[in-house]
Amino acid sequence: MEKSRLVFSTNGDGVCDVCQKYMHKCKCSNQLKPSADGIIHIKRETKGRKGSGMTVISGLSGTATELKTITTDIKKYCGVGGSLKNKSIEIQGDQRLKCKYFLEQLGHKTNIN
Repeated sequence: MEKSRLVFSTNGDGVCDVCQKYMHKCKCSNQLKPSADGIIHIKRETKGRKGSGMTVISGLSGTATELKTITTDIKKYCGVGGSLKNKSIEIQGDQRLKCKYFLEQLGHKTNIN
């Protein structure tokens, strides 16, 4: 049994805090570095989305639960859907100005690209 591997375990050791996957399967741990300048970047992306645009907010730091609550609050403020992926918040549509205003009310420095 030299080539055996762990199939199931009940302890949470070795699990990523963000994506809840085991560390050897986690892809977000290498990409989850907050921006060095401390500014939250807000941009609009359409690539890979069949032409429909999304507002992407990156550069936020905090725990997974804090980012989930911020995501929920931004979605409620803008009145649209969205999700949290790899410490980046994706909001449906072009909501850059609303997101900028909301984050500045929380005391963050923002930059719209």
